[in-house]
Amino acid sequence: LGQPGCHGAHLVGSIIHADGDAPFPTYRDVDIAIVLDTDEHQKIEEVVREGYILECILSASSRYRNAEGILTNPGMACNLQKNSVIVDPHGELARLHQAVAEGFAKRHWVRLRAGSGVKSAMASIALMQRARNPVEAVHGLCEFVMYCSECITVAHLEAPTHRRSLANLSVTLGDTPEERALHEEILAAFGTAQLSEAQVRGFLRQCTEAFDRAIAVRRTPVPFDWKLDPCIRDYLEKGTLEVIDEGLHRESIFWIALFFAISTIAIQQDGLPEEKALYGARFKAFLDALGLGSAAAIEQRIAQCLALHAKVAAYVEHFVATSPLLED
Repeated sequence: LGQPGCHGAHLVGSIIHADGDAPFPTYRDVDIAIVLDTDEHQKIEEVVREGYILECILSASSRYRNAEGILTNPGMACNLQKNSVIVDPHGELARLHQAVAEGFAKRHWVRLRAGSGVKSAMASIALMQRARNPVEAVHGLCEFVMYCSECITVAHLEAPTHRRSLANLSVTLGDTPEERALHEEILAAFGTAQLSEAQVRGFLRQCTEAFDRAIAVRRTPVPFDWKLDPCIRDYLEKGTLEVIDEGLHRESIFWIALFFAISTIAIQQDGLPEEKALYGARFKAFLDALGLGSAAAIEQRIAQCLALHAKVAAYVEHFVATSPLLED
């Protein structure tokens, strides 16, 4: 920050949408986007400072060329709509913030942002179809659920998120029986609708054990491996327990599934033979609980997701077209 090539920085994610009077839990990460002159689209680094986890998102300045580009981006618009700027040597980010805040609720931009999530959800189904193994299929399913949550959340002018995506969706889709039914269908497509709290707590314990072992053995790259860092452990465990303790154990599985898959991949690549067997069997039991224990079950789930995608797309289209929350 403050060096040549740095255009500034702004906060991202839950900290800018949190209650300003409440203390920010130290187990959550503080996301900071640092805008740089770089050819790399985006790079993420995790560091710890004064007891807080900082997720530093090193972003290319080309992503910040104009407000119109940001207003079409679900992950950027919700952050720059808020006064989240913390470093701004040339006033560039302040000008973008003002323009994004003015256009954020316009129906035209909301339709484009929500439509982006709808397209990404369909692309996630394609990932499931191309999956070479159950772990890759679960990764695609997690992305599908995340993007279904994102497009609905964005249509409601709320901020998309990862860890609490399904938990927040339970509130967003809580006004009518039809909306609550859609939320249940999303849980069913994820395979969590029937899980008990005891099962989920057990999977969390196994996931954190796999996480610890993955950190110890990892030598080769895995997807999202910046998450395999000791400083993230509380975010995994306490962040999941936060959602479970709210009575939303079924919704908490998204966070567990993400870390369980990453950790299992690392162990299968670099662990000892007995570790590969132990943690592989645990992840297989997790897949069985989600109803994804066979190739035939995964094919059936893909068909279920395709049908659900059509319902989510129709809901989003109707909401954006008719909601009084949006401005013309």
